[in-house]
Amino acid sequence: MYRSSQVANGRKQNRNHDSTRCSDRKFVLVDLTLQHNGDPLESLGTAGLLAAFRAELPGTSATILPIAVSNLVTGNAVARAILARLSGGNPDATVGFGAYVWNSALVRETITALRRDGFRGQIVVGGPQVTYGDTPEADFPGADVFIRGYAEQALPEIVRGSKRGLRGVQYSGDPMVSGPCDFELASCPSPYLTGILPISFGQEVVRWETQRGCPYRCAYCQHGDPDMQPHVQKVPFGRLTTELDLFVRRGVREIKVIDPAFNRGKHAIRVLDALRTSGYEGRISVQCRPELLSASFAEACTGLTVVPELGLQTIHREESRLIDRTINLDRVSRAFELLNARGQHYAVTIIFGLPGQTVTSFQQTVDFCLRHHVPEIKAFPLMLLKGCGLDRRRKELGLVVGGGSLPIVQSSPTFDEHDFQMMAALGKALDLTAGFHPGSVAYLFDWNDGASAIRKVG
Repeated sequence: MYRSSQVANGRKQNRNHDSTRCSDRKFVLVDLTLQHNGDPLESLGTAGLLAAFRAELPGTSATILPIAVSNLVTGNAVARAILARLSGGNPDATVGFGAYVWNSALVRETITALRRDGFRGQIVVGGPQVTYGDTPEADFPGADVFIRGYAEQALPEIVRGSKRGLRGVQYSGDPMVSGPCDFELASCPSPYLTGILPISFGQEVVRWETQRGCPYRCAYCQHGDPDMQPHVQKVPFGRLTTELDLFVRRGVREIKVIDPAFNRGKHAIRVLDALRTSGYEGRISVQCRPELLSASFAEACTGLTVVPELGLQTIHREESRLIDRTINLDRVSRAFELLNARGQHYAVTIIFGLPGQTVTSFQQTVDFCLRHHVPEIKAFPLMLLKGCGLDRRRKELGLVVGGGSLPIVQSSPTFDEHDFQMMAALGKALDLTAGFHPGSVAYLFDWNDGASAIRKVG
């Protein structure tokens, strides 16, 4: 899409050549996913990679091996499943992994097990743990290739055998590369329309991407990496409307839009209008910036069951400054009032464990939301995601991560582990009262108990 016919013909000739040269190769994308209720086992991200790969190298045997991550899944077991899919250690095979904060240890164990069991093929690792890391070879020993950024266009080139000159691609033994892969979202085929991610009739949930990227640089988010491209790319609108028609025909019950800041600009209103025109009757979950929520956006939700999730994080300016997240409480208040006046359900997310935060300041953020009659408040602990601004400044800010598998901040100069547990217990109380929160923290949580005593309200 959006290429001249001459370039398109050249690509077609290359594909025909690659079909012959790659016909005996196998490529397995290992999808070590955290499955949520209603989600298909294959993730949207992995299915999108496979759709792009097959479009470029149709002669290659390329499949997804989905495995739901749990405490019972081991690297040895995943390695055995991969070798069974490949029918042995084919030296022409390529195995790809997406490494995330919640599966990176399992990816590392699986690569070790594959090499120990004699796999001689190529191992490629991408995902946030590579994109935002500085030591991929040390993090994933035994891997051959590391991809920074969105991999749709890079993966086919790697399997073709393009050894050098790929932007954002590092081969084992080479110096660390800077900058992400070349990427064009408009040229990526839809995993839904290609049938790689099938939709059953009455399917509970589909995850839907209408744009990719984020212009903001919040220090708790990996989008804040200064080496990554800040601009946002949109999915071609013709593809979006065709996907919507498919969702409607299949009777999908909920669309979860994964755009990190859906309500930025006029694109959101156009998408909402398309949802209404398509006749979609299910639930639509979207992630929004509360200070950007406008009357025109709210009006565009008319006739649809839209549930915005508003990322507030904190109401305190000093905490906001430390996490590079600007805040305008007047606009936030107006957003809450606008949605409340329309009787629209929405959720607000806040974070505990922020630098500069105390139990009292976290309680004040909760109270602000309760006083504004927010119907659902979700509190999450701060995680130091690899390469994010707070991760790079953890020593300067005195952020101490706990001993679990996830890098959750459990103490700092302004709160200790006991304070962290108090904030976590308040977050649990919010979970248990979602939809019927009381008017203030005093009626929600028994601070004298200091644990998780919750008064029944409503």
